[in-house]
Amino acid sequence: MDIKTANDLMMDQWILRNHNSQEITNKEIDIIFRAGRQISNRFGKNPWTFFLVKKGGEKYQKLLHCLDGFNRKWANKAPYLGIALYKKSPECILSERNQNFYDTGAFMAKASEVATDMGVFIHQMAGFSESMFEEEFVDQKNYNPINIFALGRVGSNFEIEEKLNRSEVFYPSRKMLKNIRPMIIEKAIALR
Repeated sequence: MDIKTANDLMMDQWILRNHNSQEITNKEIDIIFRAGRQISNRFGKNPWTFFLVKKGGEKYQKLLHCLDGFNRKWANKAPYLGIALYKKSPECILSERNQNFYDTGAFMAKASEVATDMGVFIHQMAGFSESMFEEEFVDQKNYNPINIFALGRVGSNFEIEEKLNRSEVFYPSRKMLKNIRPMIIEKAIALR
């Protein structure tokens, strides 16, 4: 088995909007989500939960309906749609809520990395209606939705409209490292 470095995996990832209908096995899904579960998180609380639905069912259509028009246009090609959620808590303070977002994001980053290595791509979308989700999925009312994601394999570039096709072919630009590298303090300040 060819082992890829973390950098290789990140270079392989891009914003996939072009899926094909090739099956993703339950074993592959288990591996992807098990990888995400391994990340460290605040006090080991594992604040996340996920709702994953396969194309063809009523719940898939309901989740698709929650997306904004742009995302709905291409996401209907994905064999799976999911949503990342975390449990509501009446005593949840802002810092804890922010940490739940952060931890769930770290989960998704790790899951995406492992998925990419398996030839499966995860595209996360913030463009959805939380209120529509709450209407469509009343049984999930004890959870806060974070984002919807599409899960699939790369499709043919001819399956999507030209505007989206251009974004699938070219590697997205990234900020230069010098623009995101943390500032290094030249002299340490002694604490007294």
